[in-house]
Amino acid sequence: MKRKLALIITISTIGLYACGNDQPTTSGSNEQPPKEDPATSMQLEGYVVEKTANTVLVVNPNPKEATQSNGPAYFSNTPDTLKIGDKVSISYDVMLESYPGQAEAKAVNVLESHKPSGADLTEEQVLNKALSNKELKTPILSVFHYNKETDTWKIQVDSIMGEKEEFIIEDKY
Repeated sequence: MKRKLALIITISTIGLYACGNDQPTTSGSNEQPPKEDPATSMQLEGYVVEKTANTVLVVNPNPKEATQSNGPAYFSNTPDTLKIGDKVSISYDVMLESYPGQAEAKAVNVLESHKPSGADLTEEQVLNKALSNKELKTPILSVFHYNKETDTWKIQVDSIMGEKEEFIIEDKY
């Protein structure tokens, strides 16, 4: 009986040791854990198309290749100063595998809004004009371009429920 008890205790101790934290301990020291390397973070560049409190939905309407890392994503931990239409680059570590994706922003950079040749409005101004007063649920930008011949912007928004809405915005203030 004593042998069985000793064997159980030994196996339990080995199991607990194997499941323990494999990082070296620095008891009593003032060492800080290493800082995250921003070069290892992933990034998504796109437009803010929806905003609530500290969360934004960012969509890249022209991804080179549709993947989890460049698809639409909700980001938490974003500054209050972001607005619909802002072009942003957001760094993050982990993206949840939902649609749209979900991640915590580690760094947010607002990029300069592009104004195509011949246009009066910037991309930011057009998106803000098209989306600010709409009751769209999870707008996914699928078409976004300026037509110089007609002096209009074409925006198509798809929802995750399959609904499509198209906007033609005149290029004027």
